[in-house]
Amino acid sequence: MREHHTRSIFFIFTFFLLSILIEVPAFANGMCAQGAKNLRGDNNIIQGNGGIWSFMERNGLNDHSVMGMQIDSKMQRTIVSFETMCDDGKIPSMETFKAIEDLLAQARSIKNSSPDRTPLGKILDKIKLLNSNLDKMVEKIGN
Repeated sequence: MREHHTRSIFFIFTFFLLSILIEVPAFANGMCAQGAKNLRGDNNIIQGNGGIWSFMERNGLNDHSVMGMQIDSKMQRTIVSFETMCDDGKIPSMETFKAIEDLLAQARSIKNSSPDRTPLGKILDKIKLLNSNLDKMVEKIGN
């Protein structure tokens, strides 16, 4: 009876282990394929009509628009870094994906800002914060 119990535990453990080993690569492939697609799509929306740089140019922040070009470039770099990690077999964590997604959400929020409703100083503060957060992400994931 004890041998039967031990054998059952062994089979359950083996089944559990195999399930994990099969699931992890599937998750990783999905994370890379779907994650990259989502990040690219979000960035394409932000880059519509010229990205953060163009937003700044059109809304009276011309003196700071170089920062907008840097932001647009850094957002692209984070997405390329994510894709490169996938291509190199270094699957990005869900935390990394979410962090990039959050940066893209910050950028969308800025592009949806209206100088008619939000003072330019507050919009510029948001832009500076996004730039700083992008610097940290670029440093964290490299490339």
